[in-house]
Amino acid sequence: MLSSDSVIIMLVKGKVVLVSGGASGIGLACIKELLQNEVSGIALVDINEQRGISITDDLNNKYGQGKVIYIKANLINKNEYEDAFKKTVQCFKQLDIFFNNVGLFEEHDYENCLKINLLGCIHGLKLAIDEYLPKYKSESTAIIINTSSVAGLMPFAGIEIYSTTKFALIGLTRNFGCDYHYKRTGVKVMALCPGATDTAIFNQLPTRMVYDDNLENLLKYTVDMQKPEELAKCFIRVIEKEHNGSAWFINAGKEIEVEYPKLVSF
Repeated sequence: MLSSDSVIIMLVKGKVVLVSGGASGIGLACIKELLQNEVSGIALVDINEQRGISITDDLNNKYGQGKVIYIKANLINKNEYEDAFKKTVQCFKQLDIFFNNVGLFEEHDYENCLKINLLGCIHGLKLAIDEYLPKYKSESTAIIINTSSVAGLMPFAGIEIYSTTKFALIGLTRNFGCDYHYKRTGVKVMALCPGATDTAIFNQLPTRMVYDDNLENLLKYTVDMQKPEELAKCFIRVIEKEHNGSAWFINAGKEIEVEYPKLVSF
């Protein structure tokens, strides 16, 4: 009998993955986990060129030259985002998994937060599901993983705009993760909803909140933050489950599927 780890390796082995926001934090941790599980290639897409090139060089030195390519893109610019998809398939000749991992925490400049966290994610998802994954997937099913948040599952006073964008990504996931879209594209869509994770975003809380008198309460939630590496292992397991339209609360090395009322689906 195969172990669960063997099943995971068989699923992602040989696949090509595009990861947005891949130069740090959750994106980078998931890239490393994918490489350990023998993916064929990864496109690391990020606006931070200096870090993106440095990280890509390090990963290729460790896992094999040409395994990872870096593509600079401003992901609220649809043309630049599409260029990233084009460069990915030109290099690897296939694309099987899209990790839609765009994210910004900014309550003061809420228009920019909305553009990056929501519009950027919509750009990526639409390009993936309508154009590139159906054409370039190596098997019958391809996968999109959207990064939402626990703040997309419950309200957080003090980070209202960020939370709203993450709620919206759950809606985006459930709307595109339905039978109609899977039948026409062969693409399944899921969402990760991480609990407090040890990334740079929490260092930004004091300066990027509007209602900062609730900062102390928010910081209590970060006491037992999970490591991105713990989340990355859950990320692989969520891919393996392939549950279309699902959202997964990720915390302390465990993934728990979020239950929603079973209403009429169109």
